[in-house]
Amino acid sequence: MAGQVESYLELAVDYGNCGLWDEAVEVLLRPVEHKLDFASTYPMVHYYLACFQSRMGDDTGASKYLSQAARMPTDYCFPFRLESIDVLNFAIARNPSDARAFYYLGDLLYDLQPQKAIELWEKSRQKDDSLAIVHRNLGWAYYRTEQDVPKAVASYEKAVARNRRDARLYYELDRLYEAGNVSLDRRLALFENNHEIVAQRNDSFLREIMVMILAGRYDEALGYLAGNHFHVHEGGGQIHDVYVDGCLLRGSQRLRDGRFEEALKDFHAASEYPENLSVGRPTRPKPNLRKRSN
Repeated sequence: MAGQVESYLELAVDYGNCGLWDEAVEVLLRPVEHKLDFASTYPMVHYYLACFQSRMGDDTGASKYLSQAARMPTDYCFPFRLESIDVLNFAIARNPSDARAFYYLGDLLYDLQPQKAIELWEKSRQKDDSLAIVHRNLGWAYYRTEQDVPKAVASYEKAVARNRRDARLYYELDRLYEAGNVSLDRRLALFENNHEIVAQRNDSFLREIMVMILAGRYDEALGYLAGNHFHVHEGGGQIHDVYVDGCLLRGSQRLRDGRFEEALKDFHAASEYPENLSVGRPTRPKPNLRKRSN
C-alpha cells in the first residue's frame, strides 16, 4: 500500500462492493492500528469503517468509528468516490450532529449538484459555526453559483475570522472585494493587519502588492517585489505586469514632482525582467527571410 490512504480505501471499497465486509474492515484497520501518518487520522477511513461495521451488524463498532470520524482533522480530506455518497449519508443518518459529514458530502457533490452542496454546507454551518473551510466553501459557492457577491464576502469574512493563518483566504477574499467594489482602505486593512501570514503565499502576497500600488504606495510595493523571490506557476506571469505598473506609476509620479532623473530610472526599469520574479523576457521567432518560390 506504500502508506497511501487512498490505496487502503480503494482496496477496502473493492471488498465492500463484493460484500466482503470482514476483508474490507481488516484492510482499513491496518493504517489505524499501526497509526500511520495521515492515513490513520483520515476521516473517510473511519466513516467507511463505521459503515462496514454496521453492515456486519456491529452497531457498537459503527458508533465508535462515527464518533472518531467526527473528531478527525478536515485538512486535505476530499472524498470523490461514488461509494462515499452512501457512506456519508449513512453517517448523517446515524449521527445528524456531525457537521463534518455534511461538509464532506457537500465537497463530493458540488461539481454536479451545486445547490445540493450549498444546502449541505449550510447545514454543516448551522451545526458547527467554527469550521473556517465551510464558510470558505459557501463563499465560493455563493459567488460562483448564485452570483451573490455581498453574501460571498460575508461568508469569506467569517472564514478569515475563524482561521487567520490560511493565506489563501486573503487572496480569495480580496478578489471578492474587488468584484464588490469594496473601498481601497478596507482592502488595504485586510492585508496590513495580516501581512506576515499573507507573505507566506505568493498569490496572496502579490495581491497585497497590487492593492498597495492601487493606493499609490509605490515605494513599499516595489520594495516587496525587489526583496522577495516569487515562484510563478505554468501559464502565470501576471507578476511582471504588476511590476511594470509599479515602475511606470512611480515614474509618472516622480515626473510630476520634477524628479526627472529618478523618473527616467523607473521608466527604464519597467522594461527589465528581474530574475527574482521568475518571468523570462519573451523571445520572438526570427523572421523567415527565404524567398517564396513562384
